[in-house]
Amino acid sequence: MNTESFKNEMIEDKNYTKAEEFIRFLRLSLFIPGFGQDVVIKTNNKKRLYGYSSIILARSQSFKEHISGNKLKLGYNYEVVKKAFEYIYTSICVLPVVDPNEKVKTSFDLTCDLLSFAKIWSLYEIRYKCEQYIASEFEKEEEVKSGKDESNQIKNHALKKLNYIDNLNLQNFSEKILCVVDKQMEDVIKSEDYLHISDSSLRMIVCRDTLNISREFQILEMIGNFANSKFDVPKENQNQNQNQNQNQIEEAKKRALKYIKQDLVKFIRFGAMTLDEFLQIEKLDLLTDDEINDISDFIENKLDGNDSKNQKIIEKYKKIKEVHWFRNKRFYFDSNTIISFENEEISKNINPKNADKNEGLIKDYTKKLKEWIDEEIFQEMKLQFVSKKEDKLTCQDFHQICDNKAPILVIIQSGEDIFGGYSSVGWKKPEKQEPSDFYNDNYFDDINIDFDEINSIEDDKAFLFVLKSYTGNQEKIELKEKESNKAIVYYSQRGPIFGDGWDLAISGDLKTGYSNPGHTYQLPDNIEFDSKEAKMFFTTKYVEWKVDQLEVYF
Repeated sequence: MNTESFKNEMIEDKNYTKAEEFIRFLRLSLFIPGFGQDVVIKTNNKKRLYGYSSIILARSQSFKEHISGNKLKLGYNYEVVKKAFEYIYTSICVLPVVDPNEKVKTSFDLTCDLLSFAKIWSLYEIRYKCEQYIASEFEKEEEVKSGKDESNQIKNHALKKLNYIDNLNLQNFSEKILCVVDKQMEDVIKSEDYLHISDSSLRMIVCRDTLNISREFQILEMIGNFANSKFDVPKENQNQNQNQNQNQIEEAKKRALKYIKQDLVKFIRFGAMTLDEFLQIEKLDLLTDDEINDISDFIENKLDGNDSKNQKIIEKYKKIKEVHWFRNKRFYFDSNTIISFENEEISKNINPKNADKNEGLIKDYTKKLKEWIDEEIFQEMKLQFVSKKEDKLTCQDFHQICDNKAPILVIIQSGEDIFGGYSSVGWKKPEKQEPSDFYNDNYFDDINIDFDEINSIEDDKAFLFVLKSYTGNQEKIELKEKESNKAIVYYSQRGPIFGDGWDLAISGDLKTGYSNPGHTYQLPDNIEFDSKEAKMFFTTKYVEWKVDQLEVYF
């Protein structure tokens, strides 16, 4: 924009209010110097914007230390920075970010960059808008999969979005995209989109428990193709000197094979293969002779129904943390060769000493809990599962250990606050369940909800409670009348959920929580449902709060 066009836009004959006129001036002043701006904003493609430090710092103090000599250098695309500063001046942000001159990044990529920018510079509202846009893009992936836009099926793969988000370290979205990738896995393998992703994205995919594949052998083929692509195996007709070309091929194959052996073979679930498939792998020199013997014995034992012999094989390899050879939780269409680990064994790995109550968060609150829970029941409970904010446990670990356990007590620490819930029946996977109305909060809307994995569970003895809070009160809230059939909710993609309206719920990565009591559980008379006070009943952060520690006793 030049000075002349700036003046023309400013004198447009429209009925602007004084406030609207001022905001319009601020937005246009970003592009033309000479209107009292005291900061030059430099972007990574050598374009400039011009700003007022007083307004910038009023919106976010994070910029203060980075304004040097009236200059602010920002390593982002011009369109991304422009969009951010237009928001700073006007509180308006229209997404996605579009740059017609950008040849490498898509509008989705640029919007992810804007989200990254907003996180770094503490622009919370624009961050929220970006998150909403990105979530809507995941929903498009499900539309593609359902056949509403078949022509874009390969072009729009969530895999590419996962790769970009992984590179930007936007972990909040990785799990959502991976859920889409899980369901599209057959298409991902056929399209070979995975050849263009990063190593870390590939690892995130192949270690998944829920890949929609027909045969485990497909994952090995995928890994092999990825490794060959990574080391650029040449084709025979690319070089006139056949001997020289053959040597190049052999060297590239050796590098690819070494990469698979060192980094990726641990993710293969060999126990899910047929013996014929495993015999093909045996020729690839991926495993030692002892490993080959153990895995082939395991497959034969499984086919013969000798599970007891396989336990010794499992014990031998279970100590190696990242070996997935005998893991059981892939989603297969056609396999019966998979075994399961006992919940107690996994529990020991997470909590080796099966810690006593006096080691957990409730050590100072046992007297109060004995008033709320039958003392005899409470005395029998032990600390069985712990997830701290620095841990990498997920809802899969929670369900693996805590499903079908009762009575069960959940304790949550968020900042200084300690609260939780109790159920006398516990969580269990449904046989078949019709959708309920507990998706009334958009924040936790999933991309694709499989109602076969949801179960509203009846429990007339369940309750929620606060042990330590900013109010200083210790309170217990019980179920509303006629709401006991929705006391707790089983959902495989989330941690523990109390109430059909998600009165208290923990996210899939066990790192954040949501609370809006009053839907299924009765709030005190002085607090209205869906009010700010209701959402702050457990902790001061009422939209989303962090889980510093989650403990489960049964």
